[in-house]
Amino acid sequence: MKLASILRSELLKAHSELIKGQLCKLSTPHGPQVGDLNIFSLHNPRERFWAARTRQLHASHVSVGDRLWSNLPYLRPLVTIVADSLKDYGVDEVGGRCHDLLGTR
Repeated sequence: MKLASILRSELLKAHSELIKGQLCKLSTPHGPQVGDLNIFSLHNPRERFWAARTRQLHASHVSVGDRLWSNLPYLRPLVTIVADSLKDYGVDEVGGRCHDLLGTR
C-alpha cells in the first residue's frame, strides 16, 4: 500500500462523529508525534472547543476529570477526560517528555 493511501485512510478514521456518552481514544500508533485536536458540536458547528477558557478553568495540563469547554456564548463542556495513560509519563530513555499543554493560536 502506498504512503498516500495509508495517510488518507488514517485521516478518514480521524474525522468521526460522536454522540453523548460515546468514548473516543486518542493515540499515537506510530511513535512520538504531535497532534492538534479540534472539537465541534455535532448540532452547531459554531460551538467549538475553546482551549484558552479550558486552561483558565482547569490548568494548562489537563487530565482525568477535566472538561474541554466550548466558546461563548455557549460555554459548556464538550468533552470530559475519563482516562489518561500519560499522566505519569515523566522523562523517557532518550530524554523525551509528554507535552500535553493546551495552546491557542
